[in-house]
Amino acid sequence: MSDTTESCGCSRTTQQTAGTALNEGTISRRNALIAGVAGGTGAVALSACGEGGSSRGSGNNNSSAGGQGPSEPTDMGAAADVPAGKAAKLTAGKVTAIVSQPQEGTFKAFSSTCTHQGCQVNVQGGAKIVCPCHNSQFSLSDGAAQGGPAEKPLESYKVEVKNGRIWVG
Repeated sequence: MSDTTESCGCSRTTQQTAGTALNEGTISRRNALIAGVAGGTGAVALSACGEGGSSRGSGNNNSSAGGQGPSEPTDMGAAADVPAGKAAKLTAGKVTAIVSQPQEGTFKAFSSTCTHQGCQVNVQGGAKIVCPCHNSQFSLSDGAAQGGPAEKPLESYKVEVKNGRIWVG
């Protein structure tokens, strides 16, 4: 057997006896089987060295349901629909956002797209922002990840209250 190191840092072991037998032109069933197993093992080892390969998504989902937010200020509804200390998932046309009022008169707006793998978060009982895919939880006051696999906060959107209406964007 021979060990070689790939450019990505992985170590690969090859079966010399199988290669030698193939080079000499004498192929037994045993050597053919060994060559096949060694080749399959090498393919698996090399695939582990490839780029990408992470099961964690970047969460960069620029759909209208989250991501970059609305390009223009969007009327999301009445400020009275989001009581102090609570949050709501609001949709207006193609725009969906999580809007919270962590303190009386202070409104925050966040993307509804989880930063873990891009699932749509929900508001549970008006008091929790939770991703149904892997149970990540986020703060009502700043969108910070508070539990689960998500490590990054929800993207913040500009929010303003005018004449009792919530404008996001």
